[in-house]
Amino acid sequence: MQSVVPLFGSKVNVGRSEGYCQLRILFFAGFLVLSGLCGCDRDEVLPRDRLRLQLVAETFEALAAGDGEEACRLLERVQDIAPDQDFYRAALAHEQERQRTARLNARLAMGDLEGAAAVLRSADHGGAGTGALAARAQPVLDALTALTADLRVLPYASADAAAVALARQEQREALLSAPAYQAWLQRRRDRLDRLRERERRVALRELVCAYDLAVVSAAPEAGLILAQIAVLEPAHPLLYWIETGLAGDWDRVRQAAQPQSVLTPTRQAALEMAACGHWSLLPGNLRQTLFRLLRERPTASLAGALLRTLLAGAAGDAAAAANSVRELAALTTVAPSWVGILLELGVMERAQFQAGCWRSPCPAVTDFLDRVVQLREQFREDSGR
Repeated sequence: MQSVVPLFGSKVNVGRSEGYCQLRILFFAGFLVLSGLCGCDRDEVLPRDRLRLQLVAETFEALAAGDGEEACRLLERVQDIAPDQDFYRAALAHEQERQRTARLNARLAMGDLEGAAAVLRSADHGGAGTGALAARAQPVLDALTALTADLRVLPYASADAAAVALARQEQREALLSAPAYQAWLQRRRDRLDRLRERERRVALRELVCAYDLAVVSAAPEAGLILAQIAVLEPAHPLLYWIETGLAGDWDRVRQAAQPQSVLTPTRQAALEMAACGHWSLLPGNLRQTLFRLLRERPTASLAGALLRTLLAGAAGDAAAAANSVRELAALTTVAPSWVGILLELGVMERAQFQAGCWRSPCPAVTDFLDRVVQLREQFREDSGR
């Protein structure tokens, strides 16, 4: 609550120097008038009048020294000597209120709201004129107390919770006129903006990871995840590569996939996911380029590991495909549809499994022999390539 000090001072403080100057002028004027009245008809000053003038002089000295408590004590004695003089009574009330305001500001400077409330309660019973201080200060104290309750729950659980609290703080009318409070509110708004941006980045990262898993597991919600990514960051690299590929601009994709290209981990992961998710659309020359890329650098996503497996199978590199499959299986479960594609790439095309030896519900010995012959011919062809 250190920011409270200038805030409350600018709102409630009657102004020490201004009040002091006004009080000195009033005292000086009153002193001249009363001194003149005392000397009009008599040559000698009575002891009571002499004491009163001496107390007034001492009051000036106490005020000049900044000793408000002593000034109040002296003014009380003057009032006892001249109880019919309204000037002294008004001067005493003014100085007492100034002293209470100083104590109130001192409590607020220490962040002692309970002590400030005690000062206001004493002002309620302080006699004439003290109600004005409470009327000015009580709304400010109430607003500061409510603000303290808001700040006790920091840090807020989310940006939404912080926004609700800020909306309440922007309605504290008793504080809004203070420049210090306005500056504090602006800092809270800036912090809220940073919190929202941090939450957006976290949510985006989680969505990208979810899409990566959806590609490998062939989950149907992959399209919905892409739509959510587009809301958070319309220019995300993943969306760019997908849109570029769907538009048929594979040359641009191939240029980015060159081994010598500079790809950040985020852009490489996006390229891997986009290529794997649209495997059936990839041209042969792009597959070769991607295969070279992923042989020279580590993958940046699960989809990249699956893509490297597919590319190795398509290139007839059984050893590389087998290694990639082992690495991928240790990380996640691959969808059956991808397993089927891997079998086609590494063993035989799907149409070849339509031969009679594979379709018999109760295969005979000859069916097994035919399968062996078919597989051997397929491996010969792959070796010849």
